[in-house]
Amino acid sequence: MTTVNSTTYAAQEGAKMALSSGIINTSVKVTSGDYEAKAAATGTVINLCKLPKGAVVHDVVIDTEALGTSVTLAVGDGADNDRYIVATAAATAGQIKTGIGGKGYRVGTNEGDDVLTATVGGAAATGKIHFTILYA
Repeated sequence: MTTVNSTTYAAQEGAKMALSSGIINTSVKVTSGDYEAKAAATGTVINLCKLPKGAVVHDVVIDTEALGTSVTLAVGDGADNDRYIVATAAATAGQIKTGIGGKGYRVGTNEGDDVLTATVGGAAATGKIHFTILYA
């Protein structure tokens, strides 16, 4: 059996790598909210929330009602419209979570990345979209 260390564990054990704030020994903050889509056309960008510069995004969770046949949602920001969640089917009620690529992203790295957005794709969306953002 092999034992390996995550970057966090290695830093805690005194490895030479240093972790920046928002990664270790920090408080996690949550922001959440809702948007009621009413035949939101494909390409509609929904501004979800603003995060402070320096915030480290740990997770993005989207819960939806059935938004309609062929509807997809992508979640990103003003600099990358699918940084956190690539276009994912939202035709049936369910939950969509952050892909591995968006976890640990530090807000303020790129211009416009402080506004988290959801983009409707595939077809017009109708129904409730609830978001929960965990960040430090």
